[in-house]
Amino acid sequence: MIKAVLSLLVVFKVVAVDDVNYQVLNFIGDAGFYFLPVFLGASAARQFKTNAQLGMLIGAILLHPTFTQIVTTAKESGHGVSFFSIPLTLTSYSSTVIPVILAVWFMSDVERFAIKISPKAVKFFLVPMITTLITAIVTLLILGPIGAVIGNWLGDFFKWLENFGPWVVPTIVGATFPLMVTTGTHYGLVSIGINNRMTIGYDTIAQPGALASNVAQGGAALAIALKTKDTNKKSSFICWDYCDLWDYGTGSLWGNFAK
Repeated sequence: MIKAVLSLLVVFKVVAVDDVNYQVLNFIGDAGFYFLPVFLGASAARQFKTNAQLGMLIGAILLHPTFTQIVTTAKESGHGVSFFSIPLTLTSYSSTVIPVILAVWFMSDVERFAIKISPKAVKFFLVPMITTLITAIVTLLILGPIGAVIGNWLGDFFKWLENFGPWVVPTIVGATFPLMVTTGTHYGLVSIGINNRMTIGYDTIAQPGALASNVAQGGAALAIALKTKDTNKKSSFICWDYCDLWDYGTGSLWGNFAK
């Protein structure tokens, strides 16, 4: 939405694309996407029942300026980079989705192993050290590049699907989205949608169908709230629609309301 506001400011000539005001608002709008692996590291850690702070740390490692500079310099020079004689894949992980999810999934097993082998007296620092070191190295050498390739494949597949029949997926998603919300499976679509935005620049999988579904549900709830004379029913329908919209933004209210 910040990027949308920025576009309006450019259209109405409040800011110009080459001035500092535009640049500041632009990086504010881009920050959440650029550092997406950090946020996903925390949320993935909760799903895999592992340390959320370490999950965020893995995401931050993938975005560290030194690593980014190593990748940029190597690409510009045309020379490869090795870590203890093991070739390091030159991949940038800003705004990616799949690599950090794979990394945190692997990290959950590493942490359990570290807890098991660490003496109790030094467990408080040995566990996070072992977990971070092993996970970071394996991610940079293996899991990160694999995740980047998978992300690109998904982007290419959905781009092909859009060319084949751009109306098919949004129609199916829009029709089934309320059912997916009740089971929590819509989170998988949201991740794919974010991946598409990062790899091909736009999303035709999650957002169009979810938008149509939410607008339809909101219209139905509003119509009944306006037409019914029962005050209890009126408040129930308004709350239902509000909770559903909040779920798409935060994932917090719908689960409690559905119970």
